[in-house]
Amino acid sequence: MIEYGLGKIMALWICVLGVLICASSCDSDRVLADGIGKLRLSLSADTTSLNKGINNSTKAAVSDEFEKFLTTADYKIRIVQQSDTVQSYDRFDEMPSEIELKEGAYTLIASKGDNLPSAFENPYFEGSTDFTVKAGMSTPIDVICTLGNARITVDYTEDFKEAYSDYTVLLSSAFTSGSLEIKKDETRPAYMQVAKEGSELGIAIRLKKITEDKEKTYKIPTPLSIERRQNIRLIFKTDGEALDGIGLEIILDDEMTNVTLNEGIPDFMWKPFEKPTLSPDDFTNGESFTIKVGKFEKSPTVGFAMPAGIASLCVKQWREDKENEEITYDLATDEGVTAALGKNFKWSVNGKANTNVKGERKTGQLFLKDAINSLEAPIEEDQTYTYHYEFSGVDATGKAHTTNVLGVTVVVQPAGQPIITFDGFPEATIIEGDDMSKEQLATFDAEGLIDATKTTLTINDGTEDKVYHIMTNASALSNDWGISVESNSTANAIVKFPKDFSSRLEAPQEGSRTYTYTLHLEDKNGRNYQMEKTLIVKAPVFELAPSDNGGDVFARRAILRAVMSVGHKERLSFQYKKANATNWENVTNQLKQTDNVHFVDTLKGLQALSDYDIRVVYKGVKYRMSDPIRLSTEDEQSLSNGDFEGDWSSKTISGLINGANIFVSRVTLTSNEPVGWSSVNAKTFSNKSNISSTYNTVPSTMKVDGKTGFGVRLRTVGWDNSAGNTATICYHASAGKLFLGSYSFDHSNNSEMYNYGLPFTARPSSVRAQYKYTPYSGDSFKAWAIILNKENGIETELGRGQLIKGDALSNWTELTFPIIYTNLTKKATHMYIVFSSSANCSENESTESDKLKELLDKGTEVDGYTHHEGSNLYIDEVELIYE
Repeated sequence: MIEYGLGKIMALWICVLGVLICASSCDSDRVLADGIGKLRLSLSADTTSLNKGINNSTKAAVSDEFEKFLTTADYKIRIVQQSDTVQSYDRFDEMPSEIELKEGAYTLIASKGDNLPSAFENPYFEGSTDFTVKAGMSTPIDVICTLGNARITVDYTEDFKEAYSDYTVLLSSAFTSGSLEIKKDETRPAYMQVAKEGSELGIAIRLKKITEDKEKTYKIPTPLSIERRQNIRLIFKTDGEALDGIGLEIILDDEMTNVTLNEGIPDFMWKPFEKPTLSPDDFTNGESFTIKVGKFEKSPTVGFAMPAGIASLCVKQWREDKENEEITYDLATDEGVTAALGKNFKWSVNGKANTNVKGERKTGQLFLKDAINSLEAPIEEDQTYTYHYEFSGVDATGKAHTTNVLGVTVVVQPAGQPIITFDGFPEATIIEGDDMSKEQLATFDAEGLIDATKTTLTINDGTEDKVYHIMTNASALSNDWGISVESNSTANAIVKFPKDFSSRLEAPQEGSRTYTYTLHLEDKNGRNYQMEKTLIVKAPVFELAPSDNGGDVFARRAILRAVMSVGHKERLSFQYKKANATNWENVTNQLKQTDNVHFVDTLKGLQALSDYDIRVVYKGVKYRMSDPIRLSTEDEQSLSNGDFEGDWSSKTISGLINGANIFVSRVTLTSNEPVGWSSVNAKTFSNKSNISSTYNTVPSTMKVDGKTGFGVRLRTVGWDNSAGNTATICYHASAGKLFLGSYSFDHSNNSEMYNYGLPFTARPSSVRAQYKYTPYSGDSFKAWAIILNKENGIETELGRGQLIKGDALSNWTELTFPIIYTNLTKKATHMYIVFSSSANCSENESTESDKLKELLDKGTEVDGYTHHEGSNLYIDEVELIYE
């Protein structure tokens, strides 16, 4: 054992680190020599199975087995060129992040574990990829390692364990020299080596019956093809397909394959067979039925139990007056199956219907009703036909164990006239694409048996007849028209018109089309019955309804209108596209019906100042559409000075207030049109010469710090232009108002004049702003917006929005209220927005003396003076929203 002192170890590490640093520095500065490239490897592991069946993972089931393989640090790495190992690393974490290789083609193999031919608890993971190195280039590769062998487990059903006292499964492959033995109590998974292209797995079982001392070995005749990464489960059983022999279910991941070890009855069955028997149900042996063909309602059934399997199952039939024409149908032969089905016999065994029963075991049933209802009947009224049936079987033991024999007699009465029962369609007229209100059945009854060559359904669509033989052309009738045919015997048939069959019927481009259905029934005696029914299909009638003066089209949305006099709302919709686009898009909002014929939808998400084509479509059998109409969207006009960073004026009142920042009303120099925001300061903040107190020098609208930059403070104030007031008396009260428009006030008679509105040609959908509010005595503030049309001396309100709130807010908060348009016949010419510190005043008056005076704090000190003051509203960042 070699020992080092601490100082020597540290000195050694310093030397090593120095060498590494120098090497790294030299490497980073060195230019690769000609013909040399670099490789960078990213390595991961995937523990999921091959997933040949449904998408499932073995990870949950074998997490303990595979957990360590998710860690890639200890994977071995080999780089191979033409079967020669160029470089190798015992651990991935010891491999440099980049390695140099000569220019050329290589294969990288990463692995973990031992790839043994066969072993228990021995998963082996591997991943490989081919890559090419080019001179002077760095090549990155990703390798994912997965299970490189196959995982195999063995289970046994409970009845198998009861039948055998000892058993061992034997597995072999081309890689093994012998067999891997999995004994009955073994629970560990076995792992088998698998070639890259797959391998064949030999399966055998060595077992001993409970009643015997001698073991026997049975081998699966065909090897099982397996692949790498598969999770294979073998389940041995005794019942199922092999009954009392041996059966095997193989589950490859989640895909199950059933394999039977024996052919016929094996010699190692562990219990004797019971005697094969036939049993009558809904009739007694030898019973006689008297019937009218097609009208027999009983359901006689022959049950058969043959535990040893079926060698033959025979039906013998003869008519009393034609004993030389005796016929036998053996359901264990293909010929007998075809003949019996032609006579409308039905049977079932082991979940299989109407197939060859040879070798089938356990129990089954033979159904007689449809065969009896298909017997030929006499025409003469005084004549009957008597038919005899005899049923028997032999099992497959090879010892010719026969069943008991059952018999039944059927007396067939004379055939009546054929008849079709059909009430016609529940609606005489429909619109194209409509379903019927209920399913309708046309019943064909022929006691003389249906003549399949002459019984037809003829459909005329107004231009031509299409003839279908219902007994032989049922599939074509279903494919063409959605009409189905059901028939259990040659005496009866049902033509079914489902509710949705009518949705296939087309109308002309305009008007209606009449479909005629001719039902013709003929029996084998030449007698017939015929009826005719009609169904009228109307074309839908609809069109776009353009709005007056384009008032339905906003900046980002449009109201779409349609008129439909014939049709259904659920099939009507709108489509749109930009004027220069090719493809139409569906309007996905909710279509609304305003009355019997008018329909409205809203198209959102448009762009301002753009052209769009609009059309209305109707989805029936055909895709019908109107002629398009072109719409032009409005501009998104912005709000001037909504951030309140401009248009401030100062006003000085000698001896009272110097340079107060307030809003004053402004108008253009050439007209009386207002150009911006206004307030009622002209009323509450006066510089008249007769003012002798401070109670009428209170600005109600002032400049303050806003959410960003400047904002506006609106306050409810008391004022008076009369001398002699005291601090506790208030003769007048007004709400602070901020609005788009102009304002004037006459102090001589206390009269005011509002001129709301600025020129504005857009129609916003809502107003948004930032606000704070300090209410007094339960007051609320109010905000509203009005969109107007002023033309020819007439003012028309187009839309309005309003908000009233009373909660106290000390922090800036967003408010939004929508504008509801009630008049879409005109375009906008003017718009105004109003903010009021109190909701207790009308739109055209800021003074409500009695109510507002109750909402004032008498004698409040504000701005260094004693005033009467109520609620305070702060507003900033007012903007218009378009959507």
